[in-house]
Amino acid sequence: MFCTVCDRQGSVCNDCCCCNSCCRCPRPAPAKPPTVRFRLRVINPEGEGLAGAEFTLYRICNKGEENEDYKVCKVAKSNRDGLVDFGCIPLRNYVMRQTATPGGYGENDHLYSVVANCDGVTLDGFPEEEDGHTIVILPIGSCEPVQPGAPRSSHNPAVRNPHQIFSALNGNGTELSMKGNDSLPDDFQRPNLLTPESKWFCHVQGFGAYGSTLIASHNGNKQRQFGYFVTSQEGSTLGHHYDAYCEIPGESRKFSHTGGFQIIGDYLAIGIETPDYHNSIVALYDLKDTNPACGESHAGPQFKRLLRGVQASNCLAVGIADFKIMQNGTEQSYFLMVTHEDSGSEGHRLSFYLAHGSDLLAANFRQVFTHFGGVKDYQGLSLITEDIGSGQAHASFYLVAPFTTDVLGMPTHDYCDLWHINLTGELETHPVFAASKVVDGRHFSTHGGASTLGRKVHFRWGSSVQILGSDNYRLHTTERNFSRGKTFALTYNRFS
Repeated sequence: MFCTVCDRQGSVCNDCCCCNSCCRCPRPAPAKPPTVRFRLRVINPEGEGLAGAEFTLYRICNKGEENEDYKVCKVAKSNRDGLVDFGCIPLRNYVMRQTATPGGYGENDHLYSVVANCDGVTLDGFPEEEDGHTIVILPIGSCEPVQPGAPRSSHNPAVRNPHQIFSALNGNGTELSMKGNDSLPDDFQRPNLLTPESKWFCHVQGFGAYGSTLIASHNGNKQRQFGYFVTSQEGSTLGHHYDAYCEIPGESRKFSHTGGFQIIGDYLAIGIETPDYHNSIVALYDLKDTNPACGESHAGPQFKRLLRGVQASNCLAVGIADFKIMQNGTEQSYFLMVTHEDSGSEGHRLSFYLAHGSDLLAANFRQVFTHFGGVKDYQGLSLITEDIGSGQAHASFYLVAPFTTDVLGMPTHDYCDLWHINLTGELETHPVFAASKVVDGRHFSTHGGASTLGRKVHFRWGSSVQILGSDNYRLHTTERNFSRGKTFALTYNRFS
């Protein structure tokens, strides 16, 4: 007899498997259905958030031609900013009704149609005239469902002709703004003469784009002892900040003074300096569930592991790339990571690390090469794998390295070096860096940001490359600090 639970021949119930309750075979855990974040914002006629509006979400249980049966699924009320958060809901059709109205506003018994599917959440069925206030869905179609256990990518596309793309980038930055409806802690605020000294050390140091999600890393100060990630949906005011805890072995501080980062696939690799600015580490964060449209439920970038300890120097920036190379007759997968380190008396240097494999969560990096000559004060690094075709016994990379010159410590002009790196040899025993040199350099014009001298948009703060595909990439950089207010804004420039 075969067990109807595990579909194997069993020996329970005296070799009779007709009773599933007698089966001692392990039962697989039921698969969790995908969900999507559903949030609204209620505003008054002046466009200000309206608190105290209650909404009830109903599940459609039975649907006939002439009647529908609804059961209460969730109830949510708008906060002082007008946000109504139903949390994560399963993918299906719902209806929604306003069940409580703030004082001074008319009743609204209209029935709205809510559809949660693989494209996000849509709200439909608005009446022609709203009764005293307006309902706005945040967002429509951009809050993607999250499938538990969805696979992560450790891969960036290899790029054809990276040098040519670098030469073609518009050197005049387009001024844009990263905005959010989240109230940031005090040490995010743009400094002024009345700012306590400790807060002057807090500023944006890393910036990048993960799809349409903008991500900035913000240094901690001497009081808070940890920093933050800030995320925002490009072109909207959907944004949040997250305490970026990262346990550093042997240290009391956690995510403190960060360096520049690079995004690779669904991950972010970032350098973090320890309290004495020496013996830094490189940490890996998971970005898969980071979506400002979905609010705090995803908790922003999630720390996964330490990639590497950086000994006797502070890690100012990290670049990382994946590649394939022929080794002993077979094509093997590797990662190359580069860190910019200030080693004090020895000056600035680039350290290179290799790891065999295709999964960053299992990668074991080892230092293989250090370059001293010509290294400037790079605050961001972006490593790009050149597409040279498959089956090659060498790998080619370009390193985009922005930097800023200064006068009396104040940033003034922005430049970018382009390094070419050629890697060959037996990578497990004797990797050979056949070329590691600057092959191009350009001046870039940045615009906007704070009125305070030296704190405007510059490569000195957050900057990195976003690889858009095999034929294109673009460069971003930001101003030093977020603006003041209950919401936040950060000016950044795009070079494409």
